[in-house]
Amino acid sequence: KSLGNFYTVRDLVAEGFDPIAIRYVLISAHYRAPLNFTKEGLKAAWESVVRIRNFVRRMEEASAAEGASDYDPVKAVVEEFSKKFEEAVDDDLNMSRALAAVFDFMREANKLEPKGEAAGEAARAMRKADEILGILVPESSAEDDAEIEALVREREEARRARDFAKADRIRDELASRGIVVEDTKEGPRWYRK
Repeated sequence: KSLGNFYTVRDLVAEGFDPIAIRYVLISAHYRAPLNFTKEGLKAAWESVVRIRNFVRRMEEASAAEGASDYDPVKAVVEEFSKKFEEAVDDDLNMSRALAAVFDFMREANKLEPKGEAAGEAARAMRKADEILGILVPESSAEDDAEIEALVREREEARRARDFAKADRIRDELASRGIVVEDTKEGPRWYRK
């Protein structure tokens, strides 16, 4: 500790690092191997967590979208991912290989641009893997989503009425709940951090 190479989780969280990023760093190395723990590694871990969360969010949105994509290629990619992920975990908890399977899966699924049931299958596969990883935001209840939707609509109405103080207050309230609002040309979109 006197060398300055000792961190507590509490210290890292106080410095602004998300506990999930800390978890990601810790699970990304094999439990019997030394871990080179750096703050740069924490930042990179957070970027990986965000990529995974954004992928699942996009797949869940696409599963509700109109139209459908060819299910068979997506099903094959999902099955391959599930097999590789399970094999990696069964191989003495080889989480670095399991995480590599996650990113390979996301890359392949993104190429296929699934919609409808195919996208839903991709999202479910990631949520299943997350039962081990523990880095995704839990699926929310319909009541939570309805309340957030109402706040987002209220914020948009305040913006249209040029009541920016009210819009900012609502945005801050949503941010305190871990909700990010993006203003797009199609209207506001929100997601959980």
